[in-house]
Amino acid sequence: SSECGGLYQVPSSSHVPSLIRICALLLSSSELKKKFSISSLMKHENIENDQIQEYYPFVLKGVTEMLKGSSSSDPVEIYELYNKLVVNLFTLEDGQLKTIGSALIPEISKINHSCEPNCVLSFNGRTAYITA
Repeated sequence: SSECGGLYQVPSSSHVPSLIRICALLLSSSELKKKFSISSLMKHENIENDQIQEYYPFVLKGVTEMLKGSSSSDPVEIYELYNKLVVNLFTLEDGQLKTIGSALIPEISKINHSCEPNCVLSFNGRTAYITA
């Protein structure tokens, strides 16, 4: 129920609600941060760039709403995590290429990547395939 209040604060962009949910979950659990190797994930090199600046106010508002009363709602910590998630989350799509969510897969995120990708990540069940 607290999750819904945070999700209503964002624009209608398919990836933002998943990003807010994942950000709030990671901030509320040090075990999850460790499990997903958050400290070792790369972040966006140019903070003034693209969707990082555009969506951050909505993410901050949504995550703060979801974490009401929690000590994990420090705006600097949220921004640092958001900056890493923007680069490392993968969009999940169904067979008709409709976005159904986002996933954080640290093993695949650690593959060197850029804002001009030259490969595609696809899944067959729980198996990931990277094709150049």
